[in-house]
Amino acid sequence: MLTVAARRVQAPLLAADAGQLPFRDGAFDVTIAVTVCEFTASPAAVVAELARVTRPGGRVVIGALNRRSPWGLARHRQLRALGARHGQVKLHGTLVMPGAVPGSRCWTPRSTRRSPPIAAT
Repeated sequence: MLTVAARRVQAPLLAADAGQLPFRDGAFDVTIAVTVCEFTASPAAVVAELARVTRPGGRVVIGALNRRSPWGLARHRQLRALGARHGQVKLHGTLVMPGAVPGSRCWTPRSTRRSPPIAAT
């Protein structure tokens, strides 16, 4: 994924453990984790790290699998509680897809919106 990202952005990239980020406290205005908590041994450690490296008053954005998915059914409330330890939690139910997916009208909710394709440069 770093190779793909390197073709799309002009910024330094690194691989790190989401539960032990190599950044100082309050280093970022916004931190984002998309489908990370679903695939880690400790979602609590990931959320705590995101909160630690986000400045006071900043924003942590966590993109999680649909609450009706098997992971979502089991962990949705847990993720909300983990976030609440660090500040205000707002939930939004939107699926963003990278363009048309065949048959998606049959299985996606009305809240689905499609994003424009990302062009590799």
